[in-house]
Amino acid sequence: MKLLGVFALVCFAGCTASPTLQELEMQAFVSGDWTKVERREAALARRQSRSGALCPNGYVSYCEVSVGESKCTCVDRTELMSAIFGR
Repeated sequence: MKLLGVFALVCFAGCTASPTLQELEMQAFVSGDWTKVERREAALARRQSRSGALCPNGYVSYCEVSVGESKCTCVDRTELMSAIFGR
C-alpha cells in the first residue's frame, strides 16, 4: 500500500505546471536573465537528438553514437532485422 502512495505522489509531483518557453522568454526580456531559457532550449535539443529521425512507415531510426554526438538515419526495418538476426 505504501508503494501505491509513493507512486501517486511521484505522479502528482511530475504533473506540476512549468512555464512554456514563450513564458520563459517573456520573463527573460523583463529580468535580463536568460539562464532558464538557455536551459530549456538545451533540454529540448537533447530530447530531439535522442528521438532521432522521423522515419516513414516500414523504416526505423538507426543511430550511431560517438563521443557525445549521435547521427541518426532511417533504415528499412526488414533489412535491419535481417542484418541483426541473419534472416
